[in-house]
Amino acid sequence: MNIADNYIASSQLTRWLNREFFLKGLSSSFGIGLLACVAIAIGFLASHNLAVIAFASVGAIAAIIVVYYCFFEPVTGYFITMFISFFAFYPNHILNIILPIPTFVELLILIVFFGSYNAAKKLNLPRNSILLTGVSIVFIFYSIFNIVEFFNPDMQSPAGWLFRFKRYMVYVLTYIISYRLIDTPQRFRYFMKSWLCMSFIAAAYG
Repeated sequence: MNIADNYIASSQLTRWLNREFFLKGLSSSFGIGLLACVAIAIGFLASHNLAVIAFASVGAIAAIIVVYYCFFEPVTGYFITMFISFFAFYPNHILNIILPIPTFVELLILIVFFGSYNAAKKLNLPRNSILLTGVSIVFIFYSIFNIVEFFNPDMQSPAGWLFRFKRYMVYVLTYIISYRLIDTPQRFRYFMKSWLCMSFIAAAYG
C-alpha cells in the first residue's frame, strides 16, 4: 500500500469515526452495539471487584480516539486538547484523586503539533512564514536566553530548570499550533466562542 492509499484509508476512517461518534452520537446500530458491549464488560468486571480495570479500559479507548483525532484531524484535536487542558484540574477537585491529566495534555499538544505539521505539509504552506512574525522573534530570543541560562554556574537546580523549560516549550508549541490551525476568521470566532463558553462553565462552577 503506497502513501496515497494510506492517506485515503485514514481519511475514510476519520470520516467514519466522525459520523459514528460525533454526528450520530453512537445512536447507530454500531454505536448501540458498542455501548452494550461496554456496559456488559463493565458490569462483569464490577461484579468481580474489578471496576477500576473497567473504567481504566474505557478511559484508554477514549484516549486512543482523542490521540487519533489530534494527529489526523489536528483542528478537532486542538479544540479537544484545549477543552481537556482547561478542565484538567477539575477531576482532582471533584474526585479527590490525583490524575496525570496535565502530563496527558502535554502529550496531546505534542501530537497535535506533529499533526499540524503533517497538515501544513500536505497544503504546501511556507515553512518559514511563522519566523517572520514579531511574536516568533521574541520567542526565539527568549528561548536562547533560557538555553544559555542552563550553563549559568550559579544555577542550583538543573531539575528545576528542566521542569520550567518543559513548561515553556509547551507554550511555544501551543503558539505554533495556533498559528498553523487558527488561520481563518471562522476558526478564530469558534476559538473565541469556545473560550467564552468554557469560562462561563468555570465561573458557574465557582
